Amino acid sequence: IERAEQARKLYHVIGFPSMKDFMTLVQMNMIKDCPITVEDIKICEKIFGPDIYALKGKTTRRQPRAIVNDYVEIPRELIEAQQGIKLYADVMWVEQLPFFTTISEQLRFITVQYLPNQRADTLFEACESAFAKYNQAGFYIKEFYADPEFACIEEDIANIPITCNITPAQAHLPVIDRAIRTIKERYRAMFHRTPFSMWPKIMVIHGVYNAVKWLNTFPPKGGLTTAYSPRT
Repeated sequence: IERAEQARKLYHVIGFPSMKDFMTLVQMNMIKDCPITVEDIKICEKIFGPDIYALKGKTTRRQPRAIVNDYVEIPRELIEAQQGIKLYADVMWVEQLPFFTTISEQLRFITVQYLPNQRADTLFEACESAFAKYNQAGFYIKEFYADPEFACIEEDIANIPITCNITPAQAHLPVIDRAIRTIKERYRAMFHRTPFSMWPKIMVIHGVYNAVKWLNTFPPKGGLTTAYSPRT
């Protein structure tokens, strides 16, 4: 062990050559009066393994994987056929936290956004964020449906301009209600999968986001409006 330690110390002194070069210069007696032998170097490698300082200094960054764009281009005709989106919106409550939730009638695409409060400006900002997602994909919103809670921003939405339809009191929107029920079911299943009796706020928010992400990725067979149940 002592001779192995001396071999490792000598390796550091002479500037961290490769193991092959290190053995060669010892074997050819290139270091005068060197007490280290090739066998000492081999034992050193078996005891201590590769030198950590040499690994840190010599290891280069691996070539990153090339970014390959495998998106499928949607035919222009299909996009044009889906224009004039009807968007349904509501505030979903999960673990006493409000989420602005929308679903489009034609595309069945769901958006969800955590609301720090329910002021008019916050609701309108969440609406604009949802509209922007459709606009970026080349779609435009034609009609907006929501319950009386959104009456405070009805004029702002109409000025975009989007036809805003506020439902009467006690009325429901089955499309968004069914979507919210499905989101909550997926969230609860995810919650019970973890070994915790409760989640902190940040986990609840991202748990809802994750449930919606996979609903959009793999929509339920028959869509989210095949059945209707009262608001939960």
